[in-house]
Amino acid sequence: MNKTGLHIISGFSGALGQPRVVKLVEASVEYVRQVRQEVGPACIIVVRWHEPEQPLSDPVAAARAWFQRRQPAMKAMAENDRNVAFEAYNEVGDGQAAAYAAFEVERLRLMHQAGLRAVVGNFSVGTPHESLWGTAYKPMLAAMGPGDFLGLHEYWQNTAELDNRWLCGRWTLMPELKGVPIIITELGRESGGWRASSNPAQYLAELEKYNAIMEASPNVLGGVVFTAGGQGWDAYHPDEIWPQVVGKYTGAPWTDPSHPQTQVPGVPYYCTERVDAAGKRYAPQYIVIHGTEAPRDAALASWKVSSGSPSGQSMHDLVTVTGLVVHCVPYDKAACHLSANIQIPGFNQPAADGRCEPPANVATIAVALECAPAPADPGWAPTQIESAVALVRRLAETYQIPRERILRHSDLDPKNAADPRDLPWQLFVARVFQLATDEFSQATRNAAWNAGGIPYNRDAAFPRFARELNRGTPETPEFDFQLGGVWHRGQGFSKGIVYAQIGHWDECDLMPW
Repeated sequence: MNKTGLHIISGFSGALGQPRVVKLVEASVEYVRQVRQEVGPACIIVVRWHEPEQPLSDPVAAARAWFQRRQPAMKAMAENDRNVAFEAYNEVGDGQAAAYAAFEVERLRLMHQAGLRAVVGNFSVGTPHESLWGTAYKPMLAAMGPGDFLGLHEYWQNTAELDNRWLCGRWTLMPELKGVPIIITELGRESGGWRASSNPAQYLAELEKYNAIMEASPNVLGGVVFTAGGQGWDAYHPDEIWPQVVGKYTGAPWTDPSHPQTQVPGVPYYCTERVDAAGKRYAPQYIVIHGTEAPRDAALASWKVSSGSPSGQSMHDLVTVTGLVVHCVPYDKAACHLSANIQIPGFNQPAADGRCEPPANVATIAVALECAPAPADPGWAPTQIESAVALVRRLAETYQIPRERILRHSDLDPKNAADPRDLPWQLFVARVFQLATDEFSQATRNAAWNAGGIPYNRDAAFPRFARELNRGTPETPEFDFQLGGVWHRGQGFSKGIVYAQIGHWDECDLMPW
């Protein structure tokens, strides 16, 4: 039940175990650090402050005010801890959808500039209306970065409602949410709280069933049970049942705990030193990308020495479908990801026994992308690709690895004709090395814009403004309109409409579609 964590208001004295996510409301910096020590480094800690008012009359200004107010605490909480994410407003109704989306888009921009992660939405059970995902909330989903999550609340009044997907698992009915990283930021039995309408055995069984719903969706990181702590919520407090929930957690392999039975002391995953048979030590010279063809937890468990796996396979890093990077093997060690007969042209040669020397593993970094086993469609969610691109770019820069040494497993092992399966490889590598500015890419972009019949000057006021706010590419020519006797000019972009009073080009503004 690792996907089932706890929602905590102010504090909780019980054991938390090592779930995938916990949520803290009105928490201090010190308490966030205390919780981190208990839940391990990979658990996502979601933080929210109670907002007595949630103004949206000017959503951009409201987002900036919220950010300015919360930035000092967020910066302190996230210092040396990338796995803290922050909510803002809570349970905004459908009547304010457009304004709330604009608020979250601006908040995301500010959070990303500051290097912070966000949980957006945090909608009440059964909301928003399904039509809003592809309309009002489309810009918000598009603005999410690889480290962000969509927050949803889900409650049930009786056991039967766990089978009602409009209440529990609602995200599975929304095609717009496929592949979107999700955290259920509140969940549990309603009807005045589980203590008022249930019993410990029944509620535990319901939580197990809801956990199974989350487990069936790889893009759902987990959810938090409402609530421990907080005045007036006694009927919801799970204090006496929580030890049993924690007792159902599996070993939380993504937390990388130490294990004594390793080939390299202190490393729980299969690995060796980066040395050849003659004792020569190697630095990383290549990056090899694999697909797991298995869920995250199964892959991680199989790479551990304690698994007794006959293959002894492992990877340096795993990038999950939600964009989380799980670091397994230190980069100064060799992961066991390529067989002994793998030849890398220009690096090693096969010996008489068919084994290559030096072994390919001593000079490579292995990055695995989580994907469902064949024949299922790997999906390759944008958040996962963004995270993988950022990771490989950082590794390439750190170890001075050129483009031609970024390889697929299938480039080295003919038996794996498509690994990673269906990954758009040329685009992936191009994004790693940011080739969008080279002459070929620019010529391609110009041809595409010309084919659309839309004049485009990237240095003009509207494109420049849209580029600064990540609003995408132009979808309409410029157009003029009159408002209150004053002439304005606008242009539609992928993620919004940019406009300004004619002649006031340094005062551009933005509205959603």
